Amino acid sequence: MNENSFNNHKKSLREILPKGGARAYKRSTPVLQHVPLAGSEAENDLINRNYTEELETTLRDRRRMPKIPKYVIWAIGLLFVVLVIFIAGSFFTKVTAEIVPKQARINLSESITASHSAAEGELEFGTVSNVITEEVVVKASGTKEVEEKASGEITIYNDYSKDSQTLVAKTRFEAKNGKIYRITQNISVPGQKIEGGKTVPGSITVKVVADQAGAEYNAELTDFTIPGFRDSDRFDKFYARSKTAMTGGMIGTVSDISQSDREDAEATLKSKLASKTKDTSSLQIPDGHISFKDAIFTTTEFEVKNGAKAGEAKLVGKLTYTAIVFNKIKLATYLAEQRVSDYADEAVFLSDSSKINISLQNRDQVDISSDEQIEVKMTGTAFLVWTVNEDEFKQAIGGYNKGNFKLVIGDFPAIQSAKLKIVPPWVRSIPNDPNKIEVKQILATED
Repeated sequence: MNENSFNNHKKSLREILPKGGARAYKRSTPVLQHVPLAGSEAENDLINRNYTEELETTLRDRRRMPKIPKYVIWAIGLLFVVLVIFIAGSFFTKVTAEIVPKQARINLSESITASHSAAEGELEFGTVSNVITEEVVVKASGTKEVEEKASGEITIYNDYSKDSQTLVAKTRFEAKNGKIYRITQNISVPGQKIEGGKTVPGSITVKVVADQAGAEYNAELTDFTIPGFRDSDRFDKFYARSKTAMTGGMIGTVSDISQSDREDAEATLKSKLASKTKDTSSLQIPDGHISFKDAIFTTTEFEVKNGAKAGEAKLVGKLTYTAIVFNKIKLATYLAEQRVSDYADEAVFLSDSSKINISLQNRDQVDISSDEQIEVKMTGTAFLVWTVNEDEFKQAIGGYNKGNFKLVIGDFPAIQSAKLKIVPPWVRSIPNDPNKIEVKQILATED
């Protein structure tokens, strides 16, 4: 058989391809190219037949492949969108916990004895001071030799027991630099007490004087130990810290002035300082404390110092403002102990201290520099709020949901009730990340 007759028995591509021609096949099927091999006509014929059969089988299999329904495609797309929204919502979840803490409203109309160094169950008062100075230059009448001891105030702490500790006059206190200072009178250091559910050391503030004269005893704020307790277990539990710097220590010659010159200079200084007695703007009440209208006292002192030139001296006048203050937490704790029947040493605070009116009794008889007790009259309304540890609350509710998060409330006796707001609304679980939780306290005084 010649080549032409052999070729006439082959199937053409047009017969093999589906309708639509080669273009339709080209769009749906990758082109399979047949490369003839060198050999006999019989071998080529066998190869062409095998190639044709394989191509027909491929096309039949393609026609048999099922088509994916459109509703399945739409369902998959919708599921993907929902999944994206859920993940995004979880990532941007924000929880607001509105809690109502335990609260008490106390109507006040009572006289209270407050102590400068209060024992457990007593109300403690404190003082804050500010000094304004003025000076005048006068002619020196001569000189004099002086030996002055430095002095200042320290606060002594008793963290040893609930019992008070008596310290006799001249008890030694040793500063970090080894210098010795002594108290000037017998004192009783109050024992430990409970404040806000915690044991805190008792304390008392007293004046101390340097053991020796000289400027080397002048010192900035520092800590003190009691050498007399060194060989006992009290040594580490009794300690003191400066309330003021140690000042006034010196040995040397100072200018002196005549009595008449001193009296004239004092009169001038009193006039200058008198214009400032009503200006209490420089007296800063510490954060967390309250004072009251008639709680400010003034004292005036005079001191002769060397002048800038030979033959001169200067008289320095010091106007000291001293204000009585109450720590808000300690006042709230005292009122809770006295007026709330089920109070159990929990931490409380005053939500609005401006509603409390305080006046000092027997003011003309008060010596604020030395009196250990004062009488005050309190009227008005005290709003007590039990303290909620918000950080602990956030940690506790993480992982709960709207339905069962209230199971945690029992672990927080300071909380009366609580409710949640979660955004977005389809999120049910509270995130474990405290940064995604905001706590808002609802107080009765805000209604």
